[in-house]
Amino acid sequence: MEVQEMLNVPIVEFHEKYLELPTTIGRNKKEVFQKMNERLDFHMQGWQGKFLLKTGKLVLIKAVAQAIPTYSMSVFQLPIRVCKKFQSKVSQFWWGKGGGKRGIHWCSWKKLCKRKEERGLGFRDLRAFNQSMLAKTA
Repeated sequence: MEVQEMLNVPIVEFHEKYLELPTTIGRNKKEVFQKMNERLDFHMQGWQGKFLLKTGKLVLIKAVAQAIPTYSMSVFQLPIRVCKKFQSKVSQFWWGKGGGKRGIHWCSWKKLCKRKEERGLGFRDLRAFNQSMLAKTA
């Protein structure tokens, strides 16, 4: 209280957002996590115009795209739809031909998520990663 008076800072009873995440979640969880998908769209729009090799796409997906939801996943359990939509966008980018053209999905996302030793690419399965992040927090 003394610090508040000394600094002349108002006391806030309820924070709507903290670190870009809501403090409470209502019934419409899809709307709450829309910002996460918008950030992914923003990054992918910049990448779509470039003709990237598969190794470049692999690095971008692992370093940027799959890092976007990490903090959210350590705090909230994301709805299945949100995870599937996110993975769908990443998969479309992976199989795309560059320049925004669609490509053929030659194998399932589940196979791409296997470790490299198991002949996969090591992508994260967002549902499993979300569960592990919440378990780690608990």
